[in-house]
Amino acid sequence: MGNDPQFTAGQAPAGQAPRWRQALGAALGFERQRTLLAPRARLGFWLVGLVFIPLWQVSHYVYRDALDIGYTNMASAGARWDKHFFMLYHLNLFPVRCDVEIRSAEAAEAERILREEGAKLLAATNVDQLPVYLHFVDVWLGGHQARSELNRANAFFFTLALMAFFSALAWVRLEFLGLTLTLLIGSNPFQLFETHASNNAFCWPIITALFAMAAVIPLLGGFKPSCWWLVLAPIMVGLLLGSARHIRGECVPIAGTICLALLLVPGVRWWARPLLPAVLVVAMYSAMHAWEAHFKNKFDEAAEIVTKAGGKVEKAPETFHPHWHPIWCGLGDFDDRYGYLWDDRVAYEYYRTALARGPHEYDTSLKNKIWADIKRDPGWFFSIVGRRIWRVFAENTPPRLSAGPIHVDLPFPGAAALFLILALLVGFCLTRNWEAVKLFLLPAPLAATPLLVYSGGNLQCYSILHLFAVGFMLAVVFELACLRWKASTSIQVAVPA
Repeated sequence: MGNDPQFTAGQAPAGQAPRWRQALGAALGFERQRTLLAPRARLGFWLVGLVFIPLWQVSHYVYRDALDIGYTNMASAGARWDKHFFMLYHLNLFPVRCDVEIRSAEAAEAERILREEGAKLLAATNVDQLPVYLHFVDVWLGGHQARSELNRANAFFFTLALMAFFSALAWVRLEFLGLTLTLLIGSNPFQLFETHASNNAFCWPIITALFAMAAVIPLLGGFKPSCWWLVLAPIMVGLLLGSARHIRGECVPIAGTICLALLLVPGVRWWARPLLPAVLVVAMYSAMHAWEAHFKNKFDEAAEIVTKAGGKVEKAPETFHPHWHPIWCGLGDFDDRYGYLWDDRVAYEYYRTALARGPHEYDTSLKNKIWADIKRDPGWFFSIVGRRIWRVFAENTPPRLSAGPIHVDLPFPGAAALFLILALLVGFCLTRNWEAVKLFLLPAPLAATPLLVYSGGNLQCYSILHLFAVGFMLAVVFELACLRWKASTSIQVAVPA
């Protein structure tokens, strides 16, 4: 058909769809990029990408002082364990806060502090304790035991996550889509600052999502899934999510679309499909409870030693915040009409006031007030939901390409992101490209925190669905350009000069 000199654009033989509709269907199916590269060229493209990504991210780390600070997480102080790491590194004591002057980085200095200045030590725990072990990676990469930071460890794991994500898309022969998404996510100003410059763990929800998506993408790529990977992928993702829960709570929601993707893996018998997400859930909760038991044992051990040394011990609080506490505080992201405010102290003060009216469990007291206010004024609540949706898609980070101190924003208005997302989903559904639908929606749960809990303080920047939309759009444009080039060359060959 393409070699028929009488066949022109927009025309088609009787009974067939118009040429433009066929081209759009092929573009939305990413057919061209899957056959564009020969096997050796595909291997070379993948190897070049694996070399480029670390060098590219090192340039961001080197110029971290020039990173855009405008999108940093301002909603949370996070959990910092740098003052606890010295005693953990040398004496395997955790959580022991060391606020005394550290004269050297040797183990003998830790022993001296415990022996001579034990009264100044504090054994106290908090939520999100696992980041303390990331400091070991920092020391391994050249950091100082007494002044360790998370930046090197964050950069190391973010780079590995980008490489894994890029490799997964290359494995299913979506090299150009992998290239565009990797460049956009790896240039995301929120993620770059939180990874390379903030000395906190706010970058880990996106890092966790990249690793999790990399594990399941090979199962969604339209090829027959490997039996060993079908078993290994849900176990690895479950252990990852269960561990990441102790780094940042925002890491866990990605389990939703990962479980759904595992439930819809093609080529697996119907009775076996539910086993895949079940294995993931079991692995996740096993990891969560294993870390909880580990940290409880560490606290009991540290409390005994610090007490003998004359130091102070604070009773360990709950491992995680009560469920309704962040939701209660988050309802104040646009106004304080009913007393909500993104401040723990305000929630605690409300509870103390509620106790005067009768005994209530803390979480139940907050839940009762939330439901009462929603029933009394549903318009207020739904206006918050609508404004959160707008903030997530229209006031998020700009699609950007960056390297070192240089960055270029793509000419894409934020308000168009929601419409582009809907257009792509409609296009994929009309062409029955269910693989693309599943792949496109994989990062959607990263928006759970700004949509369901709180959207202020740049928390909407956790969502990268708008970057996926731009990446998919560029991949579709690339497909259309390839089809146009192929059509023009075919006509030139068919019609001699």
